[in-house]
Amino acid sequence: MKRFFKISLIVLGAVVVLVIIATVSDRSSGPKTATQETATVKKGLEVTETSSGWEGNLLFITGQVKNHSSKTYAYVQVTFNLYDDDGAQIGTAIDNVNNLEGGGVWKFKAMAMEDGVKKYKLMGVEGF
Repeated sequence: MKRFFKISLIVLGAVVVLVIIATVSDRSSGPKTATQETATVKKGLEVTETSSGWEGNLLFITGQVKNHSSKTYAYVQVTFNLYDDDGAQIGTAIDNVNNLEGGGVWKFKAMAMEDGVKKYKLMGVEGF
């Protein structure tokens, strides 16, 4: 049952990425960077060194997740809320990885598809 759950999450993540790629539109008039509001440590997982920037028509939020535990996490995900100039939430950016080893560091790259992103907020880092 655990294996089915893990496979289901991986498939769901892949579908989300494919949907995002399929809906890409021109972002050339958007912001060059966005600002981060917070950082977090949860279950021994710490998000550090977060920044953002445009690559072509896509905004990416990059950074690192450090696994401070000795446990290997089969799946780890970071989630960011995206906000416009008025502070209204306009979307979400996520990235995930499999098999983050104890003491390991993962360099993530979460893709933001929405126009007009002016700031982002780390909503969480989850692992199992």
